[in-house]
Amino acid sequence: MSGERWADQDLFQPGIPAWRIEFEFHTGLFREFRIATANQGLLNVAQMWAYATDDWLTFRDMGEDSNKSRWPISAEWSQIQNASLRGNAVPLERIRESERVTSVEKLIPPFHGYLTSIGSRLGATDLNSCFEVAFDVVSKAEADGRISTLEKLAYKKRSFAT
Repeated sequence: MSGERWADQDLFQPGIPAWRIEFEFHTGLFREFRIATANQGLLNVAQMWAYATDDWLTFRDMGEDSNKSRWPISAEWSQIQNASLRGNAVPLERIRESERVTSVEKLIPPFHGYLTSIGSRLGATDLNSCFEVAFDVVSKAEADGRISTLEKLAYKKRSFAT
Protein backbone atom coordinates (compact mmCIF):
# COMPACT_ATOMS: atom_id res chain seq x y z
CA MET A 1 0.00 0.00 0.00
CA SER A 2 2.65 2.55 0.99
CA GLY A 3 4.69 1.60 -2.08
CA GLU A 4 1.72 2.50 -4.27
CA ARG A 5 1.35 5.86 -2.55
CA TRP A 6 5.05 6.67 -2.98
CA ALA A 7 5.04 5.36 -6.55
CA ASP A 8 2.54 8.07 -7.51
CA GLN A 9 5.18 10.65 -6.56
CA ASP A 10 8.08 8.82 -8.24
CA LEU A 11 9.67 8.41 -4.83
CA PHE A 12 9.23 4.68 -4.25
CA GLN A 13 11.80 2.43 -5.80
CA PRO A 14 11.32 -1.31 -5.16
CA GLY A 15 14.40 -2.98 -3.74
CA ILE A 16 15.87 0.23 -2.29
CA PRO A 17 15.54 0.64 1.49
CA ALA A 18 13.24 3.40 2.69
CA TRP A 19 13.36 5.03 6.14
CA ARG A 20 10.34 6.28 8.00
CA ILE A 21 10.94 8.66 10.88
CA GLU A 22 8.20 9.79 13.24
CA PHE A 23 8.31 11.88 16.39
CA GLU A 24 5.53 12.23 18.93
CA PHE A 25 5.39 15.39 21.00
CA HIS A 26 3.39 15.30 24.24
CA THR A 27 1.81 18.17 26.17
CA GLY A 28 4.70 18.47 28.61
CA LEU A 29 7.18 18.99 25.80
CA PHE A 30 4.97 21.66 24.23
CA ARG A 31 4.98 23.40 27.62
CA GLU A 32 8.78 23.23 27.71
CA PHE A 33 8.89 24.73 24.20
CA ARG A 34 6.49 27.47 25.41
CA ILE A 35 3.93 26.41 22.78
CA ALA A 36 0.44 26.99 24.18
CA THR A 37 -1.86 26.63 21.15
CA ALA A 38 -2.24 24.34 18.15
CA ASN A 39 -1.55 27.31 15.88
CA GLN A 40 1.76 27.97 17.67
CA GLY A 41 2.59 24.29 17.20
CA LEU A 42 1.93 24.48 13.48
CA LEU A 43 3.99 27.66 13.20
CA ASN A 44 6.90 25.89 14.92
CA VAL A 45 6.89 22.54 13.04
CA ALA A 46 10.24 23.27 11.40
CA GLN A 47 11.88 24.16 14.74
CA MET A 48 10.35 21.07 16.36
CA TRP A 49 11.77 18.89 13.56
CA ALA A 50 15.15 20.54 14.07
CA TYR A 51 14.99 19.82 17.81
CA ALA A 52 13.95 16.20 17.26
CA THR A 53 16.64 15.44 14.66
CA ASP A 54 19.49 17.58 16.05
CA ASP A 55 19.13 17.45 19.83
CA TRP A 56 16.86 14.58 20.82
CA LEU A 57 17.86 11.85 18.35
CA THR A 58 20.78 11.39 15.99
CA PHE A 59 22.23 8.57 13.94
CA ARG A 60 26.01 8.60 13.74
CA ASP A 61 28.76 6.75 11.93
CA MET A 62 31.20 5.04 14.25
CA GLY A 63 34.25 7.16 14.92
CA GLU A 64 37.56 6.95 16.74
CA ASP A 65 36.53 9.23 19.62
CA SER A 66 35.46 7.52 22.85
CA ASN A 67 32.68 10.12 23.16
CA LYS A 68 29.90 8.94 20.84
CA SER A 69 28.37 12.42 20.69
CA ARG A 70 31.44 13.49 18.70
CA TRP A 71 31.05 10.76 16.10
CA PRO A 72 30.09 12.16 12.69
CA ILE A 73 26.41 12.39 11.73
CA SER A 74 25.65 9.77 9.09
CA ALA A 75 24.89 10.96 5.56
CA GLU A 76 21.43 9.34 5.78
CA TRP A 77 20.64 11.18 9.02
CA SER A 78 21.86 14.45 7.57
CA GLN A 79 19.25 14.07 4.83
CA ILE A 80 16.59 13.43 7.46
CA GLN A 81 17.71 16.46 9.46
CA ASN A 82 17.40 18.62 6.38
CA ALA A 83 13.96 17.42 5.28
CA SER A 84 12.06 20.00 3.26
CA LEU A 85 9.72 20.86 6.16
CA ARG A 86 12.68 22.13 8.17
CA GLY A 87 13.88 24.92 5.90
CA ASN A 88 16.57 26.87 7.76
CA ALA A 89 15.02 26.47 11.21
CA VAL A 90 17.13 26.06 14.31
CA PRO A 91 15.94 23.79 17.14
CA LEU A 92 13.51 25.13 19.72
CA GLU A 93 14.93 25.68 23.15
CA ARG A 94 13.46 23.40 25.76
CA ILE A 95 12.82 24.91 29.21
CA ARG A 96 12.25 22.22 31.81
CA GLU A 97 10.30 22.96 35.00
CA SER A 98 13.47 22.81 37.13
CA GLU A 99 15.08 25.36 34.78
CA ARG A 100 11.98 27.56 35.01
CA VAL A 101 12.25 27.59 38.83
CA THR A 102 15.98 28.30 38.58
CA SER A 103 15.31 31.18 36.18
CA VAL A 104 12.89 32.72 38.71
CA GLU A 105 15.48 32.30 41.44
CA LYS A 106 17.98 34.17 39.26
CA LEU A 107 15.59 37.13 39.14
CA ILE A 108 15.57 37.55 42.94
CA PRO A 109 18.95 39.32 43.37
CA PRO A 110 18.31 42.01 40.71
CA PHE A 111 14.69 42.37 41.90
CA HIS A 112 15.88 42.82 45.48
CA GLY A 113 18.46 45.33 44.28
CA TYR A 114 15.86 47.45 42.46
CA LEU A 115 13.42 47.17 45.35
CA THR A 116 15.97 48.34 47.92
CA SER A 117 17.23 51.10 45.58
CA ILE A 118 13.70 52.50 45.32
CA GLY A 119 13.12 52.02 49.04
CA SER A 120 16.36 53.71 50.10
CA ARG A 121 15.61 56.77 47.94
CA LEU A 122 12.06 57.09 49.26
CA GLY A 123 12.59 56.52 52.99
CA ALA A 124 11.72 52.83 53.37
CA THR A 125 12.92 51.18 56.57
CA ASP A 126 12.15 47.49 56.01
CA LEU A 127 10.94 45.01 53.38
CA ASN A 128 7.26 45.91 53.75
CA SER A 129 7.89 49.63 53.37
CA CYS A 130 10.13 48.93 50.35
CA PHE A 131 7.19 47.16 48.71
CA GLU A 132 4.81 49.96 49.68
CA VAL A 133 6.90 52.76 48.18
CA ALA A 134 7.74 50.68 45.09
CA PHE A 135 4.02 49.95 44.64
CA ASP A 136 3.25 53.67 44.87
CA VAL A 137 5.94 54.53 42.28
CA VAL A 138 4.79 51.84 39.81
CA SER A 139 1.11 52.74 40.33
CA LYS A 140 1.85 56.41 39.57
CA ALA A 141 3.83 55.49 36.43
CA GLU A 142 0.92 53.31 35.31
CA ALA A 143 -1.63 56.06 36.00
CA ASP A 144 0.50 58.50 33.99
CA GLY A 145 0.44 56.04 31.06
CA ARG A 146 4.20 55.41 31.13
CA ILE A 147 3.82 51.67 31.79
CA SER A 148 1.04 49.09 31.65
CA THR A 149 1.30 46.15 33.99
CA LEU A 150 -1.56 44.34 32.24
CA GLU A 151 0.16 44.62 28.85
CA LYS A 152 3.51 43.49 30.24
CA LEU A 153 1.92 40.56 32.06
CA ALA A 154 0.03 39.45 28.94
CA TYR A 155 3.20 39.68 26.83
CA LYS A 156 5.31 37.76 29.33
CA LYS A 157 2.65 35.09 29.82
CA ARG A 158 2.65 34.52 26.07
CA SER A 159 6.45 34.41 26.04
CA PHE A 160 6.66 31.98 28.94
CA ALA A 161 3.47 29.98 28.34
CA THR A 162 3.06 27.13 30.76
